[in-house]
Amino acid sequence: MRIATVDWNSVDDVLGAVAEAVEADGRVLLLFDSGLSALHESFIAAFAREVRRKEGRLIHVDGKKATSRETFYAECRKAIPLASYMGSNLDAVADVLRGEALSERRDKKTCWVWTDAHLLYAGDVESFSQFFEVMVSSARLTSHGDPQNPEQHRQPVAVVLTGLWEIFGAEAMREDSFLFRFGLPASTSTFPDRQTGLTVFRVPHH
Repeated sequence: MRIATVDWNSVDDVLGAVAEAVEADGRVLLLFDSGLSALHESFIAAFAREVRRKEGRLIHVDGKKATSRETFYAECRKAIPLASYMGSNLDAVADVLRGEALSERRDKKTCWVWTDAHLLYAGDVESFSQFFEVMVSSARLTSHGDPQNPEQHRQPVAVVLTGLWEIFGAEAMREDSFLFRFGLPASTSTFPDRQTGLTVFRVPHH
């Protein structure tokens, strides 16, 4: 699996690297080398400003607070407006993502951002892979339509996950990784090609 390396001098270079994928309602995994936390924080702030400038909706799941299955559910309830009722199961997450987590204006982009996602991955790979798949499949369904429900409306959604290269790198280099191929029955029946459409970027030390 090809991983694009970001040649950066400022946060604008990192922002520009992911812009094309985000504009195409893509799914992005942005991996920073350790020691670049300040650059990572600057990117998140700049990305949020850009979404607001375009009158889109940003949903930010803070991975520092979502380090287990239960705390991920709790963080989703906090991050998504009017989602306090959400149950602690994958179907409930999918329902909220396709409802309350969307922009009220169908012509404006929604961006779901999960920062520091490596923390859950490092502690519970199974839970991370399931939440990742629900988020990515929900974005693909909402952006490109449900083949099994052609009447469903479409709305632009992009997904951006951030994390550490040192933790995610080996998984991201595997062509058969769950990062690139859906595995849950609900996803594979909806998307026979099984492709998540994930684009991976690495932000290295100079």
